[in-house]
Amino acid sequence: MPLARRSHKKSRSGCVSCKKRRIKCDERKPACTNCLQHRVQCEFREPPAPSVPMPPKPSPSQLSLQDRGEGAPSPAISSRSSSSHPQPPSDIDTTDFKLLHHFTTSTYLTLSDRVEQQYVWQQNAPGLAFSHTFLLRMIFAISALHLSRTTSGPFYLSYAHRQYEEALRSSSAALSAISPSNCHAIYACVGLGFIFELGASNNGKNVLYATNGAIADWAVHVRGVRTIMDSSWHDLQSGVLSPLFLRQFRKGDMKCFENYLNEFVRYVRSTNIGNRDLSTYMVAVQQLVECSKMVEIGFFAWMCQTSDEFAEMLAKHDHFALVILAHSSVLLKYGEPQYWIGGWANKLLSEVQEQLDPSLGVWLEWPFQQVNQTS
Repeated sequence: MPLARRSHKKSRSGCVSCKKRRIKCDERKPACTNCLQHRVQCEFREPPAPSVPMPPKPSPSQLSLQDRGEGAPSPAISSRSSSSHPQPPSDIDTTDFKLLHHFTTSTYLTLSDRVEQQYVWQQNAPGLAFSHTFLLRMIFAISALHLSRTTSGPFYLSYAHRQYEEALRSSSAALSAISPSNCHAIYACVGLGFIFELGASNNGKNVLYATNGAIADWAVHVRGVRTIMDSSWHDLQSGVLSPLFLRQFRKGDMKCFENYLNEFVRYVRSTNIGNRDLSTYMVAVQQLVECSKMVEIGFFAWMCQTSDEFAEMLAKHDHFALVILAHSSVLLKYGEPQYWIGGWANKLLSEVQEQLDPSLGVWLEWPFQQVNQTS
């Protein structure tokens, strides 16, 4: 006796992509799991509006009444026609709604190339933001900055900076009282704020130093990320943001990278520099070699880990520290998020070259070669 075919519920509201591929759609919105996994645009078509029954054809006597102004349309029909295209109340500013929508449909894709991390920014971060206003404002800021790149006029850029400043102000109190209940929202806010600074810094010629010679905000704030991770690492890696901490490591050999750095250290040692400064350079080089194994965040992970002494050297435009930094630009070529840091490697190298004593220019040849090498 043949086995009965197993029945299943047919999906009639699935996305366009799943229907074309004739696979079952889980109907998750704004993007189903299948589309997220295959990195394709997910589109849901609205179901057709229910048909409205036509009113009965009026009799000649009714027509004559309406012609004379003595008849009126049915209240039900009048109500339907007036509500077919509802308009938002005039006292509601829809800017923030638009920015939240843009973040969850477009901006989140610029924050990572990995699907599991895109999901965190699209779904988990906005979920946290409804309980933490400072994160919501930072989402508005990065979304407005993204829109400002494709929209003419200064509105979104100005709005982005206002929301960013407000997010920083309102998050400072939470940061001083970080706990297992708010550390996830604080980390997401600081992470988006850091990306905001990367994007804002990438509009000009320089990315490391401001026009007044002071080190850029991103280089200062990236060290704040380390503070949050040091205090809340266990909660962060086991919480809703955990996919952000899954790292990919390079399969290739970085021995050449390490050799050039060690050769520079030998040169620094030959200059009879003080032991304290030499130790600071050597530790920075060791940390850079270790971080070079990370595919996506090697550069920024290194900037997080460097000592206060090395950070102070960069702030003072120390030439040996700048050469070490120049070698780190090689990691930026394939770093993330590329949408926000595209072109940074060449900009950083050129900026270091302008600051550097010409006698040290030979140490920039290898980084320039690697950054401009086509792959």
